[in-house]
Amino acid sequence: MGVIVAFVVVLALVSAAAKVAAATPWYVWATAAVAAVAGVSGVVALVLRARRRDLAVLATVRERVLAPQAAPPVEQHFHFHGVSADEVAEILARRDDL
Repeated sequence: MGVIVAFVVVLALVSAAAKVAAATPWYVWATAAVAAVAGVSGVVALVLRARRRDLAVLATVRERVLAPQAAPPVEQHFHFHGVSADEVAEILARRDDL
């Protein structure tokens, strides 16, 4: 019995909604359709913009991570065996001139 009552209530509500929809002027429906399309378009545009921004950020991070890093300066060690201090000074002075 309860199922039948629920069915009748739902049928009455749908019937009432159909009567209201039929009585609504076409320009109200057109305005609602335009507003719905604009709303959906706005949401789609925001989603695409956020995704494009995220992809750009990922590309930037990827470039920074994968970019070749400059090697740290190599420390040079010189061993001058059998060379006088004056000769060492002259060799170092020539190296600094380069």
